[in-house]
Amino acid sequence: MRELIIYGLIDPRTMLVRYIGKSVSGMKRPQDHTKSSVLKKNVGHSGNWLRELLSTGLKPEIQIFEKTDTSDKLVEAECRWIAFGRSQGWPLTNLTDGGDGNTGWQPSEATRANMRAARVRVMQFPEARENASK
Repeated sequence: MRELIIYGLIDPRTMLVRYIGKSVSGMKRPQDHTKSSVLKKNVGHSGNWLRELLSTGLKPEIQIFEKTDTSDKLVEAECRWIAFGRSQGWPLTNLTDGGDGNTGWQPSEATRANMRAARVRVMQFPEARENASK
């Protein structure tokens, strides 16, 4: 069973919540924020904050705010928590009001096969293999 959570990333230097997110994979999503492959893609305010934090040898603390049992409730809860954080003056790095993304999307077997075939084709190029190994 999937664990649907709303979480916050907290700056350990100030103990202030800096980011609120949702996860359909329990603690995996919050922990992914500090992976270099994710940080390369995250060019927004939260990515800048996380890169700066990690450059000092620190990682954000993770706080679970809420658990839900459906994707619809998860989307609503994320919006509610971001609105609450902003109303409290939390220095959030969230660029949106929440609720966006592909929460609950489950690709069909045909879509998964197409995605897999595309990855195989791309990995035939030496540059792609080299980038993937980094």
